[in-house]
Amino acid sequence: MRSTLFNGGGRIDVQVSRKGAFVALTVRDDGVGIEPEMRARVFEPYFSTRAAGAGLGLAIARKVVEDHGGTIALESAPGEGTEVTIQLPITQP
Repeated sequence: MRSTLFNGGGRIDVQVSRKGAFVALTVRDDGVGIEPEMRARVFEPYFSTRAAGAGLGLAIARKVVEDHGGTIALESAPGEGTEVTIQLPITQP
């Protein structure tokens, strides 16, 4: 696991592990979290909680991950931060 501190004092942790035939990348932050009603929409194109956001990042990430046979999931709670996990199949050459 690797932790990075940001100027605002926030922390992001990154973990990579193997889960059977998949590799899992988990990114956690200790930010403000996401409200449940917004969490259901975070992968929708053009949905953003930021005034300057285009709302395409997670929609594009989901498309790329799914195109490669993987999954992406987000867990979050207000005041507790957010965790995103990407799982991709391990392919043999």
